[in-house]
Amino acid sequence: MFIILGATTFAQILAFTGATGGTFTLTFNGQPTAPLAFNATAAQVDAALEALSNVGANNIQTSGGPVQNSNVNVFFRRALQQSDQNQLSADGAGLT
Repeated sequence: MFIILGATTFAQILAFTGATGGTFTLTFNGQPTAPLAFNATAAQVDAALEALSNVGANNIQTSGGPVQNSNVNVFFRRALQQSDQNQLSADGAGLT
């Protein structure tokens, strides 16, 4: 189960439980990330999001994780911090 909690101007929290394998993707403003492993670290989530053309390098910072054990906090920085951001969405269809 995926949960995106606490969407605010500059921070969102990603959490899920029950996965033991597989992959998931995150989508920001219509652009999906490459598949991420069920046990992705915060750094891996950060890299996947920053690879999106509508995010870009150094525009987010993550902490926490890995996602199957703990929340991953996504903080919007720089230009993305200047206005409200749409909530991240997650697709866990590839999780087992």
